[in-house]
Amino acid sequence: VRTLVVNPAPVITSMLNSTVCSGTPLGYMISSNVVGSTFSWQRGVVSGIANGPGSGTGNSIPESLINPNTTSRQTFYTLSA
Repeated sequence: VRTLVVNPAPVITSMLNSTVCSGTPLGYMISSNVVGSTFSWQRGVVSGIANGPGSGTGNSIPESLINPNTTSRQTFYTLSA
C-alpha cells in the first residue's frame, strides 16, 4: 500500500507595489498559502531600463534594475509557483 499526498496549488499572497531607485536591489520576497512552495519569475525587456530581460527561481527577486533616464519606468514580473 502506498500513500499519495496531494498538496493544494500555491496561491501567491505577497504583493509589491513600490518604488525603488536605479541600482537598488529589489529584494521582493514571494510568499504563498502553501509552506515550502518554490517559485520562478520572469521579466521581459523594458524600454528605458538598461538591463536585458531577467528570470530566476526561489522565494525572492533580487534584481537591481538600471534606469539611466530622468523619468520613472514601470516594470512587470510574471511569477509562477
